Amino acid sequence: MRASYHEATAPSCGPLGPFSSQSFLVAAADRCYRGGVMTRNREADAITVALSAYQPRRRLAMKRHTLRGFCLAVCIGAGSTAWWLASPAGAQQGFSLKSLRGEYVFALDGYTIQGDTGQHQPFAWAGKETYDGAGHVAGVFTASYNGEIVHRTYTGTYTVNPDGTGSTLLTDSNGDVTHFDIFIRKGRDEVSYVETDPGVVSSGYERRR
Repeated sequence: MRASYHEATAPSCGPLGPFSSQSFLVAAADRCYRGGVMTRNREADAITVALSAYQPRRRLAMKRHTLRGFCLAVCIGAGSTAWWLASPAGAQQGFSLKSLRGEYVFALDGYTIQGDTGQHQPFAWAGKETYDGAGHVAGVFTASYNGEIVHRTYTGTYTVNPDGTGSTLLTDSNGDVTHFDIFIRKGRDEVSYVETDPGVVSSGYERRR
């Protein structure tokens, strides 16, 4: 029996349910034909049905895609910030004079080089010092210079760079002046240093009490 001709709209063909882009068009066309609906352009009617069902899903998919993109951007931004803070460049920022505050216990050893003979004279220090967090330091130590024991106090100043490096200038109770380059650990509780005076080879380490 030949189907009757009349103007049909997309909803007259009825819902089709889940579909893929290609199979849906075929199913839409078959549904319209089986239902006795025939228009001037059967394929155009099928496309109309497809679009009427597809557009809401497409808008929902676009919203989900936009939300996922936003969440991804936030996660990448947060991850980048966390990575930078964990990296050496991020971790070494923020040091200042206040990074050294309180009492530290230290030990160092090394030797002096005699200019005329080139002989090495060993020495070792152990002591404690207090930083005031404002560029001043004072301490006390016991030293062994080639087996000769001495007890001295000292005062001095220190500098700290934003990356945790710095320096100290110390003058002891005997009038001897020493210079050190210092390197502060990230937690601010440990410092390593090396003496920078000519003719001296020594390095040490200290920890906050």
